[in-house]
Amino acid sequence: MVWADLAPAPTRPIVSYIQATPDWPVVELQRGCAPASEDAVLGLGLPPLRVRSLQTAVDALRATLQSTGAEEVGLSAPSFCDYPDVEVLVADASHVCSAMNAKLHLPAMPLKRVTAKLLAPLAGTHTPLVLGPIIAKEGLDFSETLAAINEAASRDSLGGIRLEVVLGHPDGSDGGTEVIAALSRAARRAVRGRIHVRVAASFFIPRPFTPWQRHGQASREALHAQASVLRDLLGRRSGPGIATEPEMAQVEAALARGDRRLGTVIRGAWASGCMLDTWKEHAQPGLWRRAFENAGLELETYATRPLDDAAPLPWARLGDPHSDTVISARLPERNPS
Repeated sequence: MVWADLAPAPTRPIVSYIQATPDWPVVELQRGCAPASEDAVLGLGLPPLRVRSLQTAVDALRATLQSTGAEEVGLSAPSFCDYPDVEVLVADASHVCSAMNAKLHLPAMPLKRVTAKLLAPLAGTHTPLVLGPIIAKEGLDFSETLAAINEAASRDSLGGIRLEVVLGHPDGSDGGTEVIAALSRAARRAVRGRIHVRVAASFFIPRPFTPWQRHGQASREALHAQASVLRDLLGRRSGPGIATEPEMAQVEAALARGDRRLGTVIRGAWASGCMLDTWKEHAQPGLWRRAFENAGLELETYATRPLDDAAPLPWARLGDPHSDTVISARLPERNPS
């Protein structure tokens, strides 16, 4: 299901007087993702796809730059390459930003969807390129992507490359970290040192209403091992930035797949001082672990246990908000393998 157009985009955002991250206004292009998109298949996003029209998006981009005087602006969209007329959008957005002396930030793009034609309008703009989500598994074919990156770098189109990697995904493989390291090295060769290439890693979180909702997260030890191997393969200077440490990733998985008993856990964690846990400097996994223990529950069990096909899902009572586009909690699932 695709809705014709989202509500009009806000074009007069509050301009902060302090340093913020990111320090630029963002125009939202779409919400959700297409049922067959990479995000949906990998369990990293949920349908339905709802979009703003091309004209609405471009007008909002221009109006936002005019109202804020910003020198940078971003576009926001999960499954960006599923956006209708994405190549036209990139060309129009790049033209608007060039005319207003602003730097454009594009959303993440799947490896196999990046082409020379898509990046061609960015010539001379030094636009940062984010590639992802990338599942750490063997058999990845990134030859066409590297060719497009090489051509774009030669035209000064790119201002940096970030590879967004997902570790511990059920669809991954033991040799996946070596493939990611090879991709990072190949990308550096493709740009010939003209721009910086870095790896940003996160850990898979099984979420409700996705194809992987019954799969448990890998153990904390396994997540640590994968991150350690990737750091060793890339080296200290090129090592990956880890968005969330394995301890907090395990907490996220437990909360994502939990039942009503976790209400006591959440209140206990809050009472003990847990706030802003998605910020690494504020994360306190030890307090969360203690909150689970005080409630008589095991954090590891909630995060890592597989849910049997016949077992009722804790979120089944919510019904299926996207019954026409995603797996129903009341119907047998397809086998993700």
